[in-house]
Amino acid sequence: MGRTREVALTAKGICDAQRIELYPGPDLEHAATRSAEAADALARLMPPNARFSVQAPALRDLLNVNWADWWPGSSVVTGTERVSGETMRIRFRGRLRAVDFIARHILGTDEFEHIPEAGAGHADVLVVDHPVLERLLPRARTAMAVPAWLRQSSALGAEWSETLRAFPASLRKEVSRLLRREPYIAQIDAAERAKQDYYENLYVPYLTRRFGSSAVLRSRRAFDREARGGVLLELRLGAELLGGAILRRDANGGLAIVNSALPVGKARAGQSDLLDYFSFLTAQLLGCKFVDFGVSRPHLDDGVLRYKAKWRSRISPVGGLDKLIRIVPLRASAATLGFLGRNGFIERHGERFIVRRLYADRLSDRAERMRLGSLAARVGVDAVILAPPNALVMSDDLSALPSHVELRQTRPDAEPVAAFLALE
Repeated sequence: MGRTREVALTAKGICDAQRIELYPGPDLEHAATRSAEAADALARLMPPNARFSVQAPALRDLLNVNWADWWPGSSVVTGTERVSGETMRIRFRGRLRAVDFIARHILGTDEFEHIPEAGAGHADVLVVDHPVLERLLPRARTAMAVPAWLRQSSALGAEWSETLRAFPASLRKEVSRLLRREPYIAQIDAAERAKQDYYENLYVPYLTRRFGSSAVLRSRRAFDREARGGVLLELRLGAELLGGAILRRDANGGLAIVNSALPVGKARAGQSDLLDYFSFLTAQLLGCKFVDFGVSRPHLDDGVLRYKAKWRSRISPVGGLDKLIRIVPLRASAATLGFLGRNGFIERHGERFIVRRLYADRLSDRAERMRLGSLAARVGVDAVILAPPNALVMSDDLSALPSHVELRQTRPDAEPVAAFLALE
């Protein structure tokens, strides 16, 4: 049966020191039943948090914003574009919050350098990440509209068995195997001291080590605000801490994984899978409708986006002040065409999430189209739009398109960049 330890109850409610343990065994089918004793205690520890669900993302951003960071800056990155082998220059204007992420996927390599603007020469691509600048620069308004972040969430069934069946069979099997192999402990802790220890000893070191200069760290003040009313889920093996996640229940029926982190230098297979599994179990015990995985970067090859998709998550817009990143192809150089031919940035067009890809002088083979269709379906993209020259498209290509892949043929005389931007 589920193991529940109620350390102290007072006339005012539950003491900070209260901890709750979930069933940690391999019998996934009956995990909710075996954790039933924890359900009431969880409900007391985690009442719906209306404070965050009623605030628009923009208002939350206003609470946390560093206004000194809003003065527009500029930067230039140069490197060798992967397909063409040509030198490419990317000019950034705005808040410069995602320079390394964008540069890596435009160039197709991690090898690039930041150079002085003076003498940088003509840029191949302009990137704008400022809500004012993107309205003032005419070219930015017609360019690629890439959300700065995408939210991922997974629906829960009315019963645990329904939720469990929605997971891929291979994932269920792996989680059960991990729990059978070791005597893990899954523990909910609402104490403020536990959350502070998590911030200092797990969250900051983990994000800094994993993402380096690209890490987007919440300040202590912002973290405290977001963790208030939430709890810490800890995964342990004996006395060893293997990972943690801040969970918060909101008033619209969701359980949010506000953030999660693993100990630096203590990698163990399956740590992240187990943290997410126990987050789902917690959500089910609370009667939640969905699990909110938080935000990921908008690119088909983003590792975090792909990882969260394994839980059959779906993507949605985030909103807030950092709404869009505008990517503007400035000229049809060999480097620009190389980038557009393997582009994986996810854009929002109306109600659809799409990826546009331009083939200047070839048509992708069937195996590549099948791979793209499968990947798009898995991460929740509505369509990957491929644009080859019409002379290269055969009737068989049009009749054998996989799901989530669309073809838009271009004319031989079409200007490549204009043809790309016209794709919808």
